[in-house]
Amino acid sequence: VQVPVSGVPEGAIKNIDEIVGKYTTTNVFLGEYVFARMITDKSPENIDFVEYIVVSDEIDISNNRDITADLQALINKYPGRTIYFNDGVYNISAPLNLNADRENPVSLRLSNYATIKALSTWTGDGAMITIGAKTDVSKIQGADITLMGGIIDGSGVAKVGISFENCENPFMSDITFKNLKTSVWAKATAVSINFESITVNGDASSESIGLLIESSSGVVSTSHIANVSIGVKNSGSYNDFRNVAVYAKPNSSAQYGFLENGTSNVFELCTAQDFACGYFIKDSAKSVFEASNAY
Repeated sequence: VQVPVSGVPEGAIKNIDEIVGKYTTTNVFLGEYVFARMITDKSPENIDFVEYIVVSDEIDISNNRDITADLQALINKYPGRTIYFNDGVYNISAPLNLNADRENPVSLRLSNYATIKALSTWTGDGAMITIGAKTDVSKIQGADITLMGGIIDGSGVAKVGISFENCENPFMSDITFKNLKTSVWAKATAVSINFESITVNGDASSESIGLLIESSSGVVSTSHIANVSIGVKNSGSYNDFRNVAVYAKPNSSAQYGFLENGTSNVFELCTAQDFACGYFIKDSAKSVFEASNAY
């Protein structure tokens, strides 16, 4: 099929046969330019052309089956790839581990209503998803780890949603967490986190924490945290919190909106509502609070 396209840059594909004749493709878009969005033939000679590894193409997720082993095997099978989750429920009963070294990082992208859900048979105290737990720390510099979209549901049985350790510059955005004791845990060995547009709906227990930040030199922005006892507990340094709003359950025993145990951090345009203490700052902390408030 020859597609007449005006103004196509030199080297752009003008003939779909250039792709279709060689690769199995889906979602070929015709517009100002011609793109092959997804190549589904994952044979070794074609794998570098595949945009996403689609979970539902590889794993049967029907009938509420436990896919923990299958999903971990899929993650291990495609190092250096992006794993994509279509709308649907993906049930797991044990923690998943993602590599975070610069040579073979694994990223996850979830559609808006894709849910990774802990089953009632959940085992272990680990996070539902752990980034970098088994990564050689000498190889984390320059890694590109991305987690985007969807819902992480602890079902009241998993304690932690996503934990970050032994990783550098991880980026996480547009994810909703619910029914967890701690939604996000960035450990001290995670460097330069970048979290934005995170939504937390905690379990409203006296132990619930929205974001537990032990890492340093990171950014958390434009996020909303509700139904927690502690909104943000930070013990790291040189972190920047921008436009982070935390809400306690009204008439609850919620303790702190922001519990600041670190130093040299910046809190800008942050809000704490309905907590016993909006901002608790330890004596030795030397952090900056700008245009932030509590109700």
